Amino acid sequence: MIKTALKHLFFLIIASMLLAACSKDEPYSEQIALYDIVTFEGNSADGASFSFQRRDDSPLINLFAKGVNIGGNNVKQYDRMLIGYYPELGQPYTSGNISLISVTPVNQDTLRIATMEELAGWDADAVFLNSMWRSGKYINMYIRVDHSTEERDFSLTMDYATRNDEYPHLYLVHNLLDAPNNFTRRAYASFDISPIWNSENCKGVIIHINDSNLKTETYTFSK
Repeated sequence: MIKTALKHLFFLIIASMLLAACSKDEPYSEQIALYDIVTFEGNSADGASFSFQRRDDSPLINLFAKGVNIGGNNVKQYDRMLIGYYPELGQPYTSGNISLISVTPVNQDTLRIATMEELAGWDADAVFLNSMWRSGKYINMYIRVDHSTEERDFSLTMDYATRNDEYPHLYLVHNLLDAPNNFTRRAYASFDISPIWNSENCKGVIIHINDSNLKTETYTFSK
């Protein structure tokens, strides 16, 4: 069992990988833009494809941005990202073509596993939780955290002793590793919990979080 974690966070101040400004005759200008965390399915000769489930086990939504190529050395197929877009037919949260406004990287990781001894200090630094939701096999979070250019521990980690429980215990690890206090910035995170979620014995997960906003210590997500 090795406890590893993301060392640097993407903050929303980072420039988008793609930003298409609306023109004067933009046909979607009277609509409200949608912003969702999605999975990048890849590029084709015709454009870029994305998929996501809006919440819990809702139907899979497939989106296609014609004439768009998502580039960059660090962009890979199946990466998670936050996109802003207009549905071309005006129907929100249905599969179809979209007019893409922006693409921004989000913090992504797969569920980690550790003993409680290894998890000591998991709550060293609080996060300011705005929202947390499940999207299929992913746990998504919108948070504020201290900005730092230094390395930190940031992960969603399962207590190994609970791996066979019907509701395994997961911990949002956040440790600034003694970096000085700083101002906070907004960030999104998306964690793939399929290593435990797909277990036949698993009926859900309990997530522990040190939250300075809502003051709720645990959240339960059920199948």
